Amino acid sequence: MKPFVLAMLTIFSAAAFAHNDPDDAELFRTPEVRPATAYSKYDVEKLQSILLEALPAPNGEKTFVFAYFALPDGDAPKGGFPAVVLQHGNTDTCFPMIAKKWRDRGYAVISYDHYGNLPETSAHFMKRPVVAESLQAKLNKKFNSDAPNLLRIWERNIWCCASSACTFLRSQKEINPDRIFLIGVSLGAANGLFTAARDPRFAGYVCCYGCGFFDHSTVIGLYGKDGGYVNDPQTVVGKIKMPVLWIVGVNDFAFSQINWQMSVDHTLSTDNQACIPGLTHGGWAANYPLACRWIDHLCGRDSALPKLGRNILRQNRAFAPILNPGDGITRAQLCYTLESRINHETVWKTLPATVENSQVSAELPAGTTAYFFTATDRDYPDIDMPVSSPFTQVK
Repeated sequence: MKPFVLAMLTIFSAAAFAHNDPDDAELFRTPEVRPATAYSKYDVEKLQSILLEALPAPNGEKTFVFAYFALPDGDAPKGGFPAVVLQHGNTDTCFPMIAKKWRDRGYAVISYDHYGNLPETSAHFMKRPVVAESLQAKLNKKFNSDAPNLLRIWERNIWCCASSACTFLRSQKEINPDRIFLIGVSLGAANGLFTAARDPRFAGYVCCYGCGFFDHSTVIGLYGKDGGYVNDPQTVVGKIKMPVLWIVGVNDFAFSQINWQMSVDHTLSTDNQACIPGLTHGGWAANYPLACRWIDHLCGRDSALPKLGRNILRQNRAFAPILNPGDGITRAQLCYTLESRINHETVWKTLPATVENSQVSAELPAGTTAYFFTATDRDYPDIDMPVSSPFTQVK
């Protein structure tokens, strides 16, 4: 395993990234990074256990989170290895197995636990041991959704972790500083939108399940309009300039399809979207084939994903233009519902769509209230991963 270099950087000033808050400088300070020698219990083969500096405590003391870091085997290509930053969701922790898969794909990778927990997967996240120098330890409080003031600090800690990880990766001479990508999952995805808006150094962002516009949400829990979430990404999605790939399941319990599509539409740099029937919610999203292929394409390693444009309704037939065929679309479906309310319990049905003349099309069944198309150009092992056209409600 190649050792990493603990470098103190002066390449980027904090002021260059202070887009939103006057105190954003704290998010972009050069992080201290050191081996996590006190936590060797959590060492994983092919990965290095490190402590990554995170958000300062209210009294100014440094805090740290546990992270896994790795470089691929072999010599770096010209320009350096591309890299990914993995940001987990609610109740989750570092993704060691997924981090190893990205490493084996030829990417440098860093994956941290933004709670400040240690990756004790046998324990519930509220009962996991914490890093002695973490923000949780400094505050002597567990992060949860019951204290808005604590949530504000915790959310900023997540944003700080992502930017600190990016700064650290840029310090490694083997890594290409222009090909560092962020992947966020669930809560980590929603918070990743703030990072994407604040920190332009990332080459692209994969947003798995997360979104904003919670005041329009019809789902339950933390991300509903009555939930405890403090900062709504709808305030920043319009400022994102890097390309974004959005992935969600059509019946996701945490993020409504309505506010998810609003987030996609308000992000001018949206590159592609995938609302997938039957897709369940989980941390494995950080290794979805669509995410891997999309990043591979941006690094010149694979073909582009197929892409569908906005739906058009002519009389009773719906159409979606094919903006990019990818490897050649082999299968398309119309996904539709006859129900008036769109939420995580909505019953969606599918029927084959026609692919011809650079578009997909299908007759809308009588009583359709909402629909979208999916399209596939490649079969992925063990999982169906189509892209989709925008979700459309029939007036």
